Amino acid sequence: MFDLEAQPPKTVKGVESLIAHYHVVAERDVSASMRGPRVGRERELASLQRRWAEATAGTLATPGIAFQGEGGIGKTRLAYAAVDMAEQAGAVVLGLFGSPFHTDVGLRPVRRMLEGRCGIGRDADAPDRIRLLEAEVRRLSLDPATVVPLLAPVLGIGPEGGYEPVGAGGGKLYERIAEGIHSYLLACLGTGPGLVLAEDMHWFDEDTTEVVQALLREDSGRLLVVMTGRQLPSLPPGTEVFDLKPLSDAEADELILALDPEMEPDARRAVQERCDGIPLFIEEVMAKLKEQGSDAAESARVPDTLYEALFARLQSSTEALFVIEAAALIGSRFDRGLLSDVVEMDKHQVDDVLRQLGRGRVFQPAGETSWRFQHELLREVAAELSPPSLRRRLHSRIADALVAAAADGTPEWPLVAHHYGQAARFDEAAAAYQKASANARQRGALNEARSHLTRALEKIERLAPSQARDRHEIAVRLERGFLTSTATGHASTEAAAEFERCLQLIGDEPTPELFATFSALWSYYGAVGDLHERRSWWRR
Repeated sequence: MFDLEAQPPKTVKGVESLIAHYHVVAERDVSASMRGPRVGRERELASLQRRWAEATAGTLATPGIAFQGEGGIGKTRLAYAAVDMAEQAGAVVLGLFGSPFHTDVGLRPVRRMLEGRCGIGRDADAPDRIRLLEAEVRRLSLDPATVVPLLAPVLGIGPEGGYEPVGAGGGKLYERIAEGIHSYLLACLGTGPGLVLAEDMHWFDEDTTEVVQALLREDSGRLLVVMTGRQLPSLPPGTEVFDLKPLSDAEADELILALDPEMEPDARRAVQERCDGIPLFIEEVMAKLKEQGSDAAESARVPDTLYEALFARLQSSTEALFVIEAAALIGSRFDRGLLSDVVEMDKHQVDDVLRQLGRGRVFQPAGETSWRFQHELLREVAAELSPPSLRRRLHSRIADALVAAAADGTPEWPLVAHHYGQAARFDEAAAAYQKASANARQRGALNEARSHLTRALEKIERLAPSQARDRHEIAVRLERGFLTSTATGHASTEAAAEFERCLQLIGDEPTPELFATFSALWSYYGAVGDLHERRSWWRR
């Protein structure tokens, strides 16, 4: 947007390193930039077209095709070529999207898909969620009495929401829920050709990965599963995996010419040298050059990274800068209402800024009330714009807004815990991880529940020593110890270590926690046959 003149780096309060800054010389004339076309990838496109034709005919032997490669390499564009084919044919398309903030949230991509298909808003309470879920299940001709108790826990709804819980626990409960999800997805796809898009699988939790792998074992002949990821998990035999490489020099030149047919050869070579064949980088650099004018290439002002490309897209208002920083910390996709709560602006103001950033190709709509970053790499850059102190305040606001928005009291607790942790509110982060653990146990996901409690202990360790801190640690360790005993048996040395630590923290003060710890250790030493140690605990 402006011509800038570099100044000597200076120190800034609250930032450790020197900060480069610039003097604004003049405003630039900004022209509309275009989105680059698809270039190269003929082999990958041919495979997609062949597989979709086979799915349409009902003869697809293996449903999986995957695109793997670094950020900006073109995975998503290829995947959406398949989406275009399916939508043009009127087929059902289901999307599961990974998020960098939800890698440890069990079945979070499935939950988001369910909420979208059921029309569940973020402020819906538990009865409304159950009502909308039942309507969706009936629409698919499934039995609500059977399916709703399996899908409700995925949506974070407990039995108090108005359904009869499944009569199973632990691993058996998880197996039942996984079967319910699988049946629901197949019902959504129906009898015709269908497409499941699993986007950014490197951010999927283990349970969602298992959901996708179960779909890959289907042999209906009509289901195509398209996957993308920077790294992919183990996939069933027969899955076609393409490791995407940077564009060749000829392909990069073709893309540059498509974006600017009048660009001179020397300038095109300068872009190629700086972009390494990454399509996203080429598009961003070309967009910047079109704003700067043709002299920019000659003066070596083509950006090496996306940082300048992002700054060039920001409007000059402080509102836009604040909105993009907050949105980047919320995630790749964000709800307009949540963003409004975090930045403390009314929705009309936020809408104006969102449209402004949409025109600048920073954001794009992702639904009626949702937006997303044009590219994930833009979000990663935007998340680093604000100083640490502001990032902590924004994380704090996001956590409070997520809790306040959950009318039924069941927000995505791992996400809330993440933001509390980033805000240095460690006690509240630990409490949120405890609630996430309770939700995981409700789904029978015992390993996930233990993992959340481990993270809770990590947050407690960041607190200053105090009696309140010790009490919180005791509560979490007792919970984790009993959960470990349930999962691995009373002879678990890992569980015993938790109880031993509890004794150190409790001391000799007679409390319910002391009694619970003695009982647990009594069971442990009995299970391992150490009767001498067992008698010593009893005498104590």
